[in-house]
Amino acid sequence: MTTGELIRDLCEYPSETEWLEFKENLADENEIGEYISALSNAAAVSGRRESYLVWGVSNEEHKIVGTCFDYNRDAKTHEPFQNFLARQLVPSVAFHFDEDMVDGKRVVLLRVPAAVKVPTAWQGKRFGRIGSSKVNLAKYPERESDLWNSLRYGVATIVNTASPYQNLTFQKLFLYYAAKGIELRSDTFETNLHLKTEDGKYNILARLVADNSDIPVRFSIFAGKTKADKMYSVKEFGNTCLFYAIDRIRDFGTILNVPQADEVSREVTRRDVPLFNQSAYDEAVFNAFIHNDWMSMDAPMFTAYEDRIEILSHGNIPSDQTMDGFFRGDSRPRCPELAKMFIQLHISESSGRGVPRIVKAYGKSAFEFGDGFIVTTIPFQRIHSVEWVPKPQSPEVSGLNDISRRNSENQIQEPAIRLTENQRKVFMELHDNPNMTVEELAANCGLSHSGTAKILSVLKQRNLIERAGNRRNGYWKIKQDINE
Repeated sequence: MTTGELIRDLCEYPSETEWLEFKENLADENEIGEYISALSNAAAVSGRRESYLVWGVSNEEHKIVGTCFDYNRDAKTHEPFQNFLARQLVPSVAFHFDEDMVDGKRVVLLRVPAAVKVPTAWQGKRFGRIGSSKVNLAKYPERESDLWNSLRYGVATIVNTASPYQNLTFQKLFLYYAAKGIELRSDTFETNLHLKTEDGKYNILARLVADNSDIPVRFSIFAGKTKADKMYSVKEFGNTCLFYAIDRIRDFGTILNVPQADEVSREVTRRDVPLFNQSAYDEAVFNAFIHNDWMSMDAPMFTAYEDRIEILSHGNIPSDQTMDGFFRGDSRPRCPELAKMFIQLHISESSGRGVPRIVKAYGKSAFEFGDGFIVTTIPFQRIHSVEWVPKPQSPEVSGLNDISRRNSENQIQEPAIRLTENQRKVFMELHDNPNMTVEELAANCGLSHSGTAKILSVLKQRNLIERAGNRRNGYWKIKQDINE
């Protein structure tokens, strides 16, 4: 890739990152030196080989505007500019200037290698990046500590970072593999699947695939086009082995994908048109889970509106990825060990077809890149102009199935389900954590064991909850939400 091609690719990023800075004509030697320190240290924390400072690109719109910056001039000390920079940096950093012509305009690229072993300092001070801001690390000791840890032990990952919970079991993982025709051996699966750190502790990857991961995965449905509108329901699919959560999210998508009868353009037989492209939705779900930054313990977020589904995954595109490579399908999983498990289980493949499939269906505009997140939008294909009806037919299709049916002059609202204070306490506890035992519910709600058991019986009789699975490894399924 030429310098010009690389700069074009960098301009595709929606915003500056910790390892990328745009300038038009910055010429101050000291500020440039501070940027070299900050970008070098940021590259180390991000797990990148190098960072970039680009001249000739507007900071806001990322348009090529050209620059008159001269990196071959003499510094104010009357010595060559690059010599002055190199002399003030400790330890020595093999930074390198390149220039090129892009759209007839001169651009300059400064490549800054990542710090190695110790932080890169400018005139005795260590600088870093918080988002796109350059900061003196002396004012941010926790950031400096993270930098030292990255230099000493490598970038933190879900494989080399211990889980805060060590009492983990994996019966569901064994069952899932068995259902795929793969036998896990109890004496080797932890090693083969990389579920422990070097010192023998369960890592974050182990927590993700454990029976009770304690990581919520929720699908929210809103009765309009924004989160300011009424929330219709929230479905909980997490707090279990990650692969079961993925299957439930996919299954819920097929329920929401209501076939629409096209009786207008038909010639002989009626044609059913799906609400959205199921294949694109499935690929978006897989990508969200595989490429999510699980270090934060936050799962992807799934939200349905009147006109679309939004799938948010945490983290930016992988550090060794480019925007062009992202859209071409150059697969760079954030955690190769997790990606390998997806491939073993035939949940996804390594061909990198996911993003190209979504782009083919909805274009590049389906992706939104923010500061620390990526949102994939699956728009609805409507045959007729419709409005939302908050009138559930069944617990699973309670939202989107009724979008296509509304008599605006005769809306039917579902009556609120009234519960006693203790019944509501128990219901909300199960809503937040479906894996709770009767004993845990009683303790959290301040109730007796027998009283809690009676409330559970009432909630089941009123068709609000049901028990899925056995007593030991099952969970409480929320069948419908209360509207108090």
